[in-house]
Amino acid sequence: TPRTPTELAGDDLDVAAVGTLLGHLVGAGLVDAADSAGGFESEVDLTLRQWSFHDLLFHSRTRPGRYDDPIGGIYPHRGEIPPLPAVKQPPAGRTVELYRPELDEVLARDPAFTVALEGRRSIRSYGEEPLTLRQLGEFLYRVGRVRVLRGAEGDPTGNEIVGRPYPTGGSAYEIELYLTVRRCAGLDAGIWFYDSVAHRLVLVNDEPADRAAMLDVAAGATGGEADGDVLITLTSRFQRLSWKYAGIAYGMTLRHCGVVYQTMYLVATAMGLAPCGLGIGDADLTARVLRLDWLRETSVGDFLLGSRP
Repeated sequence: TPRTPTELAGDDLDVAAVGTLLGHLVGAGLVDAADSAGGFESEVDLTLRQWSFHDLLFHSRTRPGRYDDPIGGIYPHRGEIPPLPAVKQPPAGRTVELYRPELDEVLARDPAFTVALEGRRSIRSYGEEPLTLRQLGEFLYRVGRVRVLRGAEGDPTGNEIVGRPYPTGGSAYEIELYLTVRRCAGLDAGIWFYDSVAHRLVLVNDEPADRAAMLDVAAGATGGEADGDVLITLTSRFQRLSWKYAGIAYGMTLRHCGVVYQTMYLVATAMGLAPCGLGIGDADLTARVLRLDWLRETSVGDFLLGSRP
């Protein structure tokens, strides 16, 4: 409801001073001024009505032009806080070694790139036979293994350098992969961490209730349509980015998440599997089930994978 400076001042404040303050707040965009009919721009402007407050704030702060703070790769914490290691130390737990495909054999049987690109679809139904451990090993090898790892002594900033099959800004590679397995021939159901250096799985959580909760959220994200063999949760080690980048770190990790989605889609399509990227997930549940500190590392994406019908 619009209120005038006189109404806001009441009996205790100077009306002129209140009017001046309101003018500054309107100019700064912190207060809306009503039009002659008593309507606010955020209510009558159809474009503005379709922006949520937090989305618009996020958009305005992740690209330069609307504020004056430093932005980009300025290393705001160098010399004060050490950078995170390029590769996460895997948790303690039972391990399962994964199949490593020969890339020459993969090249010989893969469809052409355009065939995979044009054939990419989100598939939410699955074959009678489950995904196999061999298929899962090939998929993870082609999507997320560490191909290059260089120590900090080779970089003037003191930051380790890592390389994987997909690109990221600053070679940060802050995304980690966790797998909630419902059914996979040759692999026990459970929640596993993908050790991208050793190319193996490490058991993180074998509680059936936690596994069911993760898979229920994933199914709900597809309207209850999909019940995949494996849910792949993408987490971000945020400080890998914020140590170097000011103002754009979180925006970058979302871009990287999309890059991983596309890589997963193309690899799954080439392998004849059923992929489906998800739009939502439960960050609190994920942090609890994966036993993570929500501020250090938590989920930014979720992807279902299964055998193709």
